[in-house]
Amino acid sequence: MLHTQQNFKDVEMKFSNNNDEEIICLFDAQPIYDPQKGSLVGAFAQFRDITERYRLQEQYNYLAYHDELTGLPNRRFFQRELKNLLQDQHRKAALLLIDLDGFKNINDTFGHSNGDKILQSVARRLSTCCTEKGILARISGDEFMVLMPDINHEEEVRETAEMLLNQFKAPFIIDERSFFTTASIGAALYEDTLPNLEDYMVHVDAAMYKAKNYGKNDYMLFSPEMYVNAGEELLLENDLRQALENGEMELEYQGQINANTGAIIGVEALVRWNHPEKGRLSPGTFIPLAEKTGLIVPIGDWIIHQACQQHHLWREAGLPPIKISVNLSAQQFLNQNFTDSVAATLQKTGMPPEFLEFEITESMTMDFNYAEKALHELKKLGIRISIDDFGTGYSSLYYLKRFDIDALKIDKSFINDLSGDKNDAELINTMIVLADNLGLGVIGEGVETREQLDELMRLGCHTIQGYYFMKPMSGDALRCGYYDLIRSVFEKK
Repeated sequence: MLHTQQNFKDVEMKFSNNNDEEIICLFDAQPIYDPQKGSLVGAFAQFRDITERYRLQEQYNYLAYHDELTGLPNRRFFQRELKNLLQDQHRKAALLLIDLDGFKNINDTFGHSNGDKILQSVARRLSTCCTEKGILARISGDEFMVLMPDINHEEEVRETAEMLLNQFKAPFIIDERSFFTTASIGAALYEDTLPNLEDYMVHVDAAMYKAKNYGKNDYMLFSPEMYVNAGEELLLENDLRQALENGEMELEYQGQINANTGAIIGVEALVRWNHPEKGRLSPGTFIPLAEKTGLIVPIGDWIIHQACQQHHLWREAGLPPIKISVNLSAQQFLNQNFTDSVAATLQKTGMPPEFLEFEITESMTMDFNYAEKALHELKKLGIRISIDDFGTGYSSLYYLKRFDIDALKIDKSFINDLSGDKNDAELINTMIVLADNLGLGVIGEGVETREQLDELMRLGCHTIQGYYFMKPMSGDALRCGYYDLIRSVFEKK
């Protein structure tokens, strides 16, 4: 080394100490010449321990590219890897965007500390099925992404998406409390030419929202027509934000009939949107959008107020008191001030609480402690509670017993093929027996044919809702034609 007549400056060297700990040093060496002899006579060397500085730099680099809460790669890391991948236009690649459904409600209701713990649990579960599939990253609050850089066919993407969704089937246990949440996944697969980074992100985002619009807890592969749908959805969202203020919303009411007597024992309030350009829109068109944007809360509050006000108008017109059922959204139900808001509406409209019924879904009861408290407060007001779409969720017999439910609504999907499917008949029979044993009422919804009616009555379900007896109609139409409806129903029963 000394004969090279070369300066060695800031050469990094690594050693191990007696405890097998790695020590990192910078080595400087400067040759010493004798000017009289004109030759090298020695060298001056020094070592500088930079272990701590090195570790701090490594920590900084790690934090710059990893999420502090979950330890997963972050958006910056993910975009860097994706950019590198996009430089190779001949590689097949898939991208999956995972968005938790209704996670904001958990944060708002149970606090961000519990929300953070759930996110950490989600990250651990997702990591177990992504280690060999690709790169998992947390790119924002409740959004995760998976990059699959080497993919052979679409089926691999579908299998991975299903594997990811399966991680949400079991509850997340936080401080001995069970939390249920689901996820919606958007995926994009390219086998020929990869798009640019921005388009790739837009594609999976559009597919993810499509999955949410189809009921959540599902995945969707991107297709070009989603671009058009996404643009239309944005315009529709802008219109929806002004719909209540412009008086474009209205309610229709569909009767719940006692098939033995022909009496109208109640109605369900159904919201409709009279769009100034698109005409009359059904709930399936705009309710998922309202849930996604948070507009479902003011719309839901308006529905309750409008239904109570309509009940008052019917009573003034001389109609007998009619029970009105109103569907609750998860966001309404999880709002801490919901019961106070309902109490204020009852007082303002003069609505007798025993004639107001809230329909909740099974998924809303997954946090047992919160659901029990919220339902207890509503029951104290005198309001009835029913489980909507029963049989499609995760109801526990213990929950049904503790929640003081008044009725179960058998989902339309079980009734559609009732006359020709023995399995559906057996399932409905089981639900009816269960309800009878628990002292609950049963309502069959979506009944459209005489065959369905006869089979439900044979099984023991005598309260019927559906087009067979009565189509949805405005409050004024029901008021004016109430007794004609009674006669019509009696003739069909």
